[in-house]
Amino acid sequence: MHDYRTYLFNISICSFFHDVVISIFWRPVSLFPNTICMNTGLVHYFGSDYAHFGVSIGIVYRVVSLMDKKNLHFLQSKYGMLLICIFQFVPPLVLMTMLMVAAVPAESLKEKALAKYPQLAPIFESESVFGYDSEINAWINVILVLGTILIMVVIPSTELLCYLISSRQLKAVRQHISAHTYQLNRNLIIVLFIQVTLPNVMILAPAVIVVILVWQDVPFTNIMLEATFLSCSFHSVIDNLIMLIAITPYRRSLKHMIFGRTFNSNFDEAVRNNSKLCLDKQTSLMPKI
Repeated sequence: MHDYRTYLFNISICSFFHDVVISIFWRPVSLFPNTICMNTGLVHYFGSDYAHFGVSIGIVYRVVSLMDKKNLHFLQSKYGMLLICIFQFVPPLVLMTMLMVAAVPAESLKEKALAKYPQLAPIFESESVFGYDSEINAWINVILVLGTILIMVVIPSTELLCYLISSRQLKAVRQHISAHTYQLNRNLIIVLFIQVTLPNVMILAPAVIVVILVWQDVPFTNIMLEATFLSCSFHSVIDNLIMLIAITPYRRSLKHMIFGRTFNSNFDEAVRNNSKLCLDKQTSLMPKI
């Protein structure tokens, strides 16, 4: 239990650090087909290049979130700490290097942006701005293609493969477990697959589609952009709704909160009888005075 609390504490610290960096250090400003980011934190005192740290730090949080409790003892050893450092710092450094190679000088962005949006002149004068432009530096196109393949092909394929492997392993032990346990684990696998796949459908895929539409100068892209914002906003609501409906204890608790009682009276009676039986056993085992 102590190890599990330590694991949750590490995740909480990384999550807090990620949220602070993303919300304070930099803020994106969408100027399609150009994209700039305005530094609003301490990073802007060090110049625009260092602001890519705010973009890449999110990878650290995502990598740390993949840690499993069973590997915690190994990760606390010196070799485990070395492995953590590699996984935490190598991907952000690679991403930061790619973004810095694809970056465009602020002066070039200023000329193109002010020609279309002259009202942004105060931002370029008072803030440290960095961004990307595929016409000036084509490396951003390579990053977009790699990101599209990763998001649309690699990640969904990995999730589907994990789902199939888990389902196959569960079917292999079906004869050795009860029907209730099998159904419980089967529902859990389905819920986890939906919760893992949902961000791809409601966040990643729409965002990639918007980028592709903007890249190809497709008209009425703003409609898809608004739909993407709505989809991202509703993701957490739908995710929690699926969890409340699909997981049996949560569903029964929700029914009890709404209707004041559960619909499975046999289950409630069994729980009460089991609790009473346990209490009688504890009472009988108490020493008599």
